[in-house]
Amino acid sequence: MNGQTAALLKEGLKLQQLQAFCFFTPFASSFLKSEGSIMADKTVSYAKEFSKPDERREFKGHGHLDVLSFENGREGVSIGKGVFEPGWKWTNDLKPLAGTESCEAEHTGYCLKGKMVIKMNDGKEFTIKEGEAFYISPGHDAWVVGNEPCELLDFSGFREYAKAKDKKEAA
Repeated sequence: MNGQTAALLKEGLKLQQLQAFCFFTPFASSFLKSEGSIMADKTVSYAKEFSKPDERREFKGHGHLDVLSFENGREGVSIGKGVFEPGWKWTNDLKPLAGTESCEAEHTGYCLKGKMVIKMNDGKEFTIKEGEAFYISPGHDAWVVGNEPCELLDFSGFREYAKAKDKKEAA
């Protein structure tokens, strides 16, 4: 086991659970195929820790998002670890920042702990629970269920998540 795999395992993932991402995201598939080397570009390979994120974005009193950015000479890849405290709800905590009626980010990830309900714009609802991989298309609301924080890893939707939009972008 190399250092990058060990770092992910420290974050609470088991190798079998990480392998589930192969079906959901090319980034994770590349990660496993390169034996733990994060290789979006063959010349770039390195690891980072969530204990030292590149950026921390605070939610309005109900948690935060830690972002790790991996630049690969093209567009870059970001992985986010969201800690959503009890009481967090997208419409209350992030809608004012996003400037949209619902979350327009696409999410591919894994739930480390807790529970979160997702309600799609068409009214369909589902719950993400600890140990589950997920895909959420744009156009949804979400909220934490229960009295414990919900912690999620997201491999696709956190690059611009929880950043204030300027008025031109929000329109």
